[in-house]
Amino acid sequence: MTILDLHREVTVGGFRGQYSLVRDWIRRDLPQQEGFIPAAPPPSVRQVTGWITRHPATLTEVEKLRRKAVLDRCPEPVSAAELTSSFAEMLTTLSGTCRHVSRRPVMCGSAPARLA
Repeated sequence: MTILDLHREVTVGGFRGQYSLVRDWIRRDLPQQEGFIPAAPPPSVRQVTGWITRHPATLTEVEKLRRKAVLDRCPEPVSAAELTSSFAEMLTTLSGTCRHVSRRPVMCGSAPARLA
């Protein structure tokens, strides 16, 4: 049973408190199972944006693994990551074409239609 399930159940029984009150009560007063490790919170939008926009060489091993996990779960950020990497490569080498746009020079390229 989850905290949300418990909150729903006690609300049906007349409890008028907020979800956070039930959550805090459980964390404070109920004994935890031995060896219980709570799940890590999901990364924030700011963290994921940082992993996508920073140069891969500057990411720690943990950040690289978390970036990969996010990109494996969600197809939308994959396109953003590929476009960002291509753009960063073009800026750092001051030449080349965008791999994801029909081989036009940098100044003439545009984002693929699927992102419009």
